[in-house]
Amino acid sequence: MSTFALVDRTGRILRRETMADAPQLSPEKGLRWLPDDPPDCNPVTQIVTRMDSIPVEATSVPYGVSFQPVGAVAQRIRDEAYRRIIKIFSASGNARDAEAKQRNLIAQATQLLRKGETNWLVEEAAAWAAGQALWDRVAALREDSNQLEGAFDAMDDTAKAAFDPGANEHWSE
Repeated sequence: MSTFALVDRTGRILRRETMADAPQLSPEKGLRWLPDDPPDCNPVTQIVTRMDSIPVEATSVPYGVSFQPVGAVAQRIRDEAYRRIIKIFSASGNARDAEAKQRNLIAQATQLLRKGETNWLVEEAAAWAAGQALWDRVAALREDSNQLEGAFDAMDDTAKAAFDPGANEHWSE
């Protein structure tokens, strides 16, 4: 029997269980079972960092960790950008709250544009500036995401194996 951790797309451990083998989950759900303490493995990217232990074309690796092809990293970068964008609009990380706030900001901006900038009250100008500051942060994260995808393609195999799209040094936010 081994202990496995149920991990979401962001690498957060949702629960731990002791069982004979990790159950297989549908990748669309964004959840996966990982050994609770796998040696030489980055749990966020699911890439074994000791590459000499597996062939490059492998579909599975020791310790029950799924090896994801290099092309899957682009999606993990986008997932991390999405998670960070949601955090901009919702401190709790709740996607529904964040999306509601985004819709409200768009509606507010539409009304202010219709009114015309020369007719804005001081409070309306401040609301516009605050909303624009949020959208500027989102634009920076999207740019970071695009640059990371390009940078990943240029990395050698060792750097690719060690790459963690969730590491803060890759992001402006």
